[in-house]
Amino acid sequence: MEKDWCDEQGNVYPLLNMKLIDEFSEEVRKTGIHKEVKK
Repeated sequence: MEKDWCDEQGNVYPLLNMKLIDEFSEEVRKTGIHKEVKK
């Protein structure tokens, strides 16, 4: 069972938003945004 997903800024994305997270994760894999959070 997956846990709620959170980014390095501490924002939590509940499982209710997993479809959105899947799309975001796709962008993460493309852009590496998980390593460099834009402000």
